[in-house]
Amino acid sequence: MEDKQHHVYIFDLWFTLIYGLTTDPIATFWQILTGKDDPCPDEFIRECLTIDISYPDAYAQAIARKFGFEATPAVLCQFRKVLRDEQSALGLYPDTLEVIDEIRRRGHRTALASNLWPFAVRTVDKLIGLRHRFDHLACSFQVGHSKPSRELFDNVTGALGVPARHCTMVGDSLASDIRASLAVGMNAVFIDRNSSRGQPSQNVPGGVSVVATLSQLL
Repeated sequence: MEDKQHHVYIFDLWFTLIYGLTTDPIATFWQILTGKDDPCPDEFIRECLTIDISYPDAYAQAIARKFGFEATPAVLCQFRKVLRDEQSALGLYPDTLEVIDEIRRRGHRTALASNLWPFAVRTVDKLIGLRHRFDHLACSFQVGHSKPSRELFDNVTGALGVPARHCTMVGDSLASDIRASLAVGMNAVFIDRNSSRGQPSQNVPGGVSVVATLSQLL
């Protein structure tokens, strides 16, 4: 890790700091609403990630109206089960807290930039201690924009009063984390846990460091 004064390390959440369901709960919600196995549209994903309604039934009803569906009692019951399944599947990678705490001990600031709907926040907070370990939280449902939109990254630099060049984004998505942060002038570190199992990382932009674990940041 390069020792930069006043540097900010921005972390993705899903499959960077925590793991969860192997299936996408938003795609599952789409299938519940439509009753079909059709691919989940990008517009639906963006809407789900950028609406700030924390009550599950009201949330599901608002999304359903937006896309011309009915949130029947059966749909609401299934949606609540999706949320329970998501929260019960959440877990921390073993080096998450150690790495964040060490980065902060070295005098750097940390931030979170996550595509996140409102429902997992409380469980994530219990696992990580969000306000204790991050100087700023940029969650898509609060910001109103989701990665790879630059607005989520601008939210971090604006809130912390730092230029993008003093920030390093750490994430597992080449599109949403790595290329998107490079496009706004940040540095980036790609975390690819497959590389630890002998599967080489592919299509990583030049100049981007690749790590197999968070510990390798240190």
